[in-house]
Amino acid sequence: MVVAWFVIGQAAAHTRKVLARAGREVLHAPPLLQIELASALVKLAHRRKITPAAIGDILTEFEALDLVTDRTPPTARTIASMCRRYALSAYDAAYFELAMRLELPLAAKDGPLVEAARKAGIAFA
Repeated sequence: MVVAWFVIGQAAAHTRKVLARAGREVLHAPPLLQIELASALVKLAHRRKITPAAIGDILTEFEALDLVTDRTPPTARTIASMCRRYALSAYDAAYFELAMRLELPLAAKDGPLVEAARKAGIAFA
């Protein structure tokens, strides 16, 4: 979702809506977000979808968001339990667990994560 906020051709109506909220509200994310964003941007640069210089520009914009990185990540046991219970990847479970724990809406566009959130009664951003 975050990559779609900054890379032309990746955005959709839903991702633009969530980005607009990001300008008005504090966002919460697991530490994993930083790694996933860096990975996605480097991969896009390797595929020549963005320039290597754009990575720095995008990260500067990203760092300007009011983003709180979670300082109390869940245990591996908690993540594994959520993966089994809701059929999620460990990566998706990190976002899912944070939304559940903080009782916040989940910004998601992935099928399994959306399905798990519906099943658990988690609102969507």
